[in-house]
Amino acid sequence: MARSSGSDGILLSAPRSRAANAPQAQPAFPAESHPRLAIMTPSRLLLGSVASSFVGFTLGAVQGGQMAQLRFRAEHAHKMPDTTAGWYLYHKSKNYHAMQGGIREGFRMGLKTGFWSLMALSLESTVDRYRGSSDMFSTVVATLTVAGAFSLWREFV
Repeated sequence: MARSSGSDGILLSAPRSRAANAPQAQPAFPAESHPRLAIMTPSRLLLGSVASSFVGFTLGAVQGGQMAQLRFRAEHAHKMPDTTAGWYLYHKSKNYHAMQGGIREGFRMGLKTGFWSLMALSLESTVDRYRGSSDMFSTVVATLTVAGAFSLWREFV
């Protein structure tokens, strides 16, 4: 019986509904007693993946832009401009190529880092759930497993 307090301090009883007696469905992620970083698992997976994708995009954009600039300079080394307007257009084209290469490589690197961090975070959460505790052992198992999968995928072994 659910109880509520009336305005004059008398406890009132409300009848239970039939839905309260029905078995409750288990949530996909049960309540964690000690969530990592004080963030529940679904939010941590999303925030961690987005953050690592952003960092990967930034690093990939910088590297991709530099590589695109060097590639442009190598491809156009045989026809260097002679005039001021020619140099202006040369640098303008080089900057557009660098920006395009940076954005392309940034998205590529962002997707890769987001994927691998999602795998590590979800495996860490899975190991936590099966072990019943969240500690450093789950993190070590998850990161070593993902690192091993990455090295097998890239044929580093």
